[in-house]
Formats: sequence, C-alpha cells, structure tokens
Amino acid sequence: LQIADDLEIENPVLGFDNLDAETEQESLLCISHRDMNFANDIVDDKGNFWFIDWTHAGEDAIEIDFAKMENEIKFVMSKDFSEADLKNLEKFERLLLSSISLPDFEALGEEFNFLREDQRFTKIYKLVKLLRKNYVLANPEHKESIYKTALLRFSIHTLSFDKRKGRGECELPALKYALISSSIITNQLYAAE
Repeated sequence: LQIADDLEIENPVLGFDNLDAETEQESLLCISHRDMNFANDIVDDKGNFWFIDWTHAGEDAIEIDFAKMENEIKFVMSKDFSEADLKNLEKFERLLLSSISLPDFEALGEEFNFLREDQRFTKIYKLVKLLRKNYVLANPEHKESIYKTALLRFSIHTLSFDKRKGRGECELPALKYALISSSIITNQLYAAE
C-alpha cells in the first residue's frame, strides 16, 4: 500500500479474512460517552472539568472512550503535520502501538530523536502516555487486543472526516496517518490470531 512517494506499508487487507470473528473477549462495561473529543470537554472558570454532549452515550466497553480520545489526540492534533512527516508518523505510530504502556520519554532510543526535537510529536506522545496510564488504572485486567480493536474502529472512522470534501476537519496528511494506523493495527491483530 503506497501512502507517499517514500512510504509503503503492508497491505492490511491481505490477512483480514483470517481474523477469527467468533473469538469473543470480555471487557469491563461502563456508561460510555462514545464521542469523547476536545469539543466535548470543557473546563469552567472554577477549574471544574465537564464532559458535554451525551447524545450517543450508552453501556459499552471501557476502551471506547479511551480509544476515542486517543484517536482525537493523534489525528485531530496532527493538523500541523505535512506529507513530509509521514515517514516519522509511521515510526511514531509503530512505537505507540508496540505496547499499551509506553516507556518514559527520556528512555526512548536515538531513533526517536525526532520526538524530542519536535513539539508536535512530544505533545502527542505525552498525552497518549497519560491517557493510557489512566486507562490501565481504570482497567488493570485490560487486554491490548480489545484496546487496539477500539483504536482500529476510530482510526477507520477518521478516514471519513475529509476536510477537502467538507466532511470534517482532517487534512490529507492526517487522513494518511489514520490509514497508516489502521494498517498497522489490522496487521498486529492478524498476527496475534
């Protein structure tokens, strides 16, 4: 799958038919917002944190709200990225998807110097790390495959938010980043089967 002139990723559809749709995994259920994003999070003048717009709320896996917010952090906050950033975005996404618990920023190897040198990556990494830390605290018996499935749901959903067509806020580089993420997750889930 050719994403850019200098970036090709493994086709996520190749092993898709081999995924076992009958495999069920249980998750902690809760009242889920189901549309956790920055537009629905507000802080009042006293510092109280509020979640608004509960139109789609319902009982769902705890992973849904965490994955939706991670999706928001990665693809909506990536508005400043360009096509030239895609190679680093792929490397970055592979790091983010390597484990639910991310290493401390200072412990990252030299191959991730671009994270330290670029505030766009730094900000996203630190927010995703904090979000996942809270997810693990809320669900100590978590399963990475359930979290990744929720991430896949939202990364694919992001592909419909094409600003060029007046259907959302994502420019082409953010859409390509979401496609890269979807591909990596699909291949990881397939390899885990």
